[in-house]
Amino acid sequence: MVAAHTYDLRAAKGVGMRTVYLQRWSEDRLEDMDVVRHENNWFIDARKAIKEVGGLLDVCEILAQS
Repeated sequence: MVAAHTYDLRAAKGVGMRTVYLQRWSEDRLEDMDVVRHENNWFIDARKAIKEVGGLLDVCEILAQS
């Protein structure tokens, strides 16, 4: 499952899904990102996608390799 909300990914992980967290500027501001990074199979800093290649393109690469 790919999401930008920790609560969605925690639920998905709870039922056995692999998870990709997309960090965005406006989401999960109160979360400890070090914890979030380790809770998920992949962690993508989608904030950089505004200025550089990244974000959802990184997710496409992950899914292509899985």
